[in-house]
Amino acid sequence: MSNTFDKLVAHLRTGRKFPEDVMFGLAAGNKIGGLGDYLFDTPHGQWSNSGQVPPGHSGRLPEMMGAMVAAGHHWIDILTMDPPTGEFIDRIARGILTQYADGRRATIRILVGHSYGARTIDPVDILTKLNQMLRPHQRPEIYLGQIRSHDRSWSHAKLIAVDGKMIMTGGHNLWDPPYLRDNPVFDISMRYDGPIAMGGHRFANQLWNFVRANNDFKTQTYSRSLQPSKPDVIGHEAPPSWQETAPVPEGDIPAIWTCNPGWEVFEDEEKGSSGLAAFNYLVGAPGSTARHVRIAQQDIGVRWRAITGPWFEPFREAQFPFDMICCDNAYFNFDIVESLAHFIVRDPENRLDIVVTSPDGGQDYNNKVQLHSIYTIIGQRIAHHYGWTKEQIRKRFQDRFKLMKIGSGYRDVWPPPNEWPKRCHHKFWMVDDIFYVGSENFYPSLSLFGEMTGSLQEFGIVAEADAATKKMVLEEFFEKMHAAGFWELVRTDRFSWKGD
Repeated sequence: MSNTFDKLVAHLRTGRKFPEDVMFGLAAGNKIGGLGDYLFDTPHGQWSNSGQVPPGHSGRLPEMMGAMVAAGHHWIDILTMDPPTGEFIDRIARGILTQYADGRRATIRILVGHSYGARTIDPVDILTKLNQMLRPHQRPEIYLGQIRSHDRSWSHAKLIAVDGKMIMTGGHNLWDPPYLRDNPVFDISMRYDGPIAMGGHRFANQLWNFVRANNDFKTQTYSRSLQPSKPDVIGHEAPPSWQETAPVPEGDIPAIWTCNPGWEVFEDEEKGSSGLAAFNYLVGAPGSTARHVRIAQQDIGVRWRAITGPWFEPFREAQFPFDMICCDNAYFNFDIVESLAHFIVRDPENRLDIVVTSPDGGQDYNNKVQLHSIYTIIGQRIAHHYGWTKEQIRKRFQDRFKLMKIGSGYRDVWPPPNEWPKRCHHKFWMVDDIFYVGSENFYPSLSLFGEMTGSLQEFGIVAEADAATKKMVLEEFFEKMHAAGFWELVRTDRFSWKGD
């Protein structure tokens, strides 16, 4: 491990702020292979496309998910927000069928989040269909649950973990139309082989422990099951916990699994996200040696409702385990904008690149935050800490900070007949040679239904990229995305804080 990665691990361990193997975990000996099997961006290979995407443009994503399920011998965990649909559930079902036809009967746990305003899933219908498909082979052991620990907290995690040896995680919800058809959403997931997969099972154990203790359909947290001892019967049992196995090294890449506990499921939940803590340490710590920060997110902030209080002053709401700060009627995570402000100033050679969804169109995957507001909130923190003038900040931003909205083929909308806006749902960051792929947004989770929701259960992996992995992630994903986006120039007349 590099000195920087060692220091990051030590920081997360300091004072047991984040209990190890509960809210984060270190695993050495991992492998990230080549593009076809490890990096999954949607719509794949379409950065220069100015027309409609071809059929099957992102089919390798559900195909790989099904192949991972089919490869299972003992244990499979699937976590996703709201039920899988279309080709995703079909590929998962085919993977289960392949496994059972081969005489292998892994325990399969599928846990679905229940976002605010979403429908409650029908587990009986889904399990009945799986049971009918598997009946020739008999003896399935499949558990299907739904979790919403609180009206303002639910699982937003997306992962598939297999036998403690293989895991895929990222921003992809397992929904067919947004990712596999026309007008697809831009997103990324990564597969990792090695002991880091154990983190997915450990995280799933925490969520299932909550389900087991609150197994009541009325609470929107419950489990239903198919079990070998009860053929053709939909049971009410929650699954057993995954048991630790001996780690099996597959490569030499060190990685950390991270999580946000949300509310009510974990202990120490008020300590917040170990994933965001990792980012803030690498970027904003006084001794940071970071030189290039790359970010791809749905957004950095979120517009919600008119803000009656003062702008540019940090504050805390009970629903969130972190401070927020506002400007231009948008909410931001205070620690993140502080980290970015210090990073920009720390060295004149430092470089910041951010890609987000365009604020100009679409009602989904879009927080309506103008790009100049992101410049403003980071610029105001620089002025606050360092006394720089607006012109000094504009100059530094112009030279070292490129803020872009997602696009491809010189367009930020898909072509007629729909002309749907292109949308960015990535949850990706890279600090020099260390990168994160997972489910966690940088912006506060505020409901479109007018409720202040709060902190969600999240999962992600921070890995130290070797030369081949860094080349793949940059050349096949970030640099192509960055080259296809639309850069907004920074202007001092759009800085909304008082002063020069």
